[in-house]
Amino acid sequence: QILVETGLVPGVKEYAVSMVLAENKRVQQGKVLGTGYYNTWVHLKRAPNARTNAFTRLLTENALLNVPIAHGEGRFMMSPTLLAQIQAQGLGVLYYCDAQGEVIDEFPTNPNGSMANLAAICNVAGNVLAMMPHPERTEKGDVIFKSMRDYIENLTQPNVTPLHYQPQGISMQPFVKQGSECIVELLITDNQALTVQNRLQQLGIPVTVKRCAHWEINAPAEETVQTIQQSGALFNSRKEKPLAAQTLLQGNSLTILVRAKEDLIGQETLQHLKKHLKVEVNHLRHGILWQFTSTTNTALDHLASILQTNIIANPYAHDCYHYCV
Repeated sequence: QILVETGLVPGVKEYAVSMVLAENKRVQQGKVLGTGYYNTWVHLKRAPNARTNAFTRLLTENALLNVPIAHGEGRFMMSPTLLAQIQAQGLGVLYYCDAQGEVIDEFPTNPNGSMANLAAICNVAGNVLAMMPHPERTEKGDVIFKSMRDYIENLTQPNVTPLHYQPQGISMQPFVKQGSECIVELLITDNQALTVQNRLQQLGIPVTVKRCAHWEINAPAEETVQTIQQSGALFNSRKEKPLAAQTLLQGNSLTILVRAKEDLIGQETLQHLKKHLKVEVNHLRHGILWQFTSTTNTALDHLASILQTNIIANPYAHDCYHYCV
C-alpha cells in the first residue's frame, strides 16, 4: 500500500499516485460473497511478457507459486488506460491463477477482485515491487528472494523513463438524493476520524473531523424504508445511532460524501435484505459522510488541500460529492 500511495509503483512522471489498493471483494457468478479481510493460499503465475526485474528473474514462465495471502485492501484498481500500459510493458509480473495455471477473474481464483487478476506490479526499472501475497511466509516463495539476491550480485542500472500517463484528479459534484436517507454516527470514539483529523492538522490544514455512515434507500413504499432502518442491517444500535442531516451542515463546516465506485457494502446489504427480509428495494447505496469544520475560516477554503492528500478518497476507487440537504 505504501509503494502505491507514494507513487513508486508503477512510477509515472514525478511519482504521481496513479492507482489504488481498494477493499477486497469476493464475487462469484455476480453475487457478493464477502468483503474486507481474507486469508488463504493462492496460486500465482508469471506474466508471459514480464519485464526483466529483480523479483521473478529465476521464476520460469510456466512455474506456479503457492503462497499465502492475508489482507483487507489488496485489490489493484486503476484506469483502463494505465492497466493497458502496465500489461503491454509487462509490469504486472504476477497474476492470480488456479492450480492449473488458468487466470480466471472470479473468486476463489481471484481472491480479492483485483483488476485483471493482478497480484504484483513492478516499476519500469524493475527494482520496486508492490506485491500483495506473502512469499516470505513459506519456503515455496524462496525463488522471489533468490531472484533478489541474483539481481544484487549482477546489478546493472537500467536506463528507463517514466510511464507516459496523466493521473486522474478527484472531481466533485453536488449530491442529488434519489430516495430516503439514513445517516449513522458512532456513539463510541471514532478513531478513524481522529486519525484523519490529526494528520490534516499536521499538514497545516486547521479542521476538526467528523465521520458518519450514509445510506440511500430507494423503495416503492415508505413502510419498506422504515422496516429496513429498524432491521439492524444498516447500523448496530448498541454503538451507533441515526443522525439528522442538518447537524452536518452548520457554521464553517464542509460535508463531503465519499462512495466506493463498486459499492460492495451496499450490494452485500441489499442481498441480505432481499434474502432475509423479503423486501422490495429499487436500490441501496452506502457511503461515508466526512464533515470538516474549520477552526479559522470557512472549511471550503481547505477543500483542495484535503482532497489532494487522498486521505478520504482515491479517484480510482471512489466518487466524491458535495453534500447538502
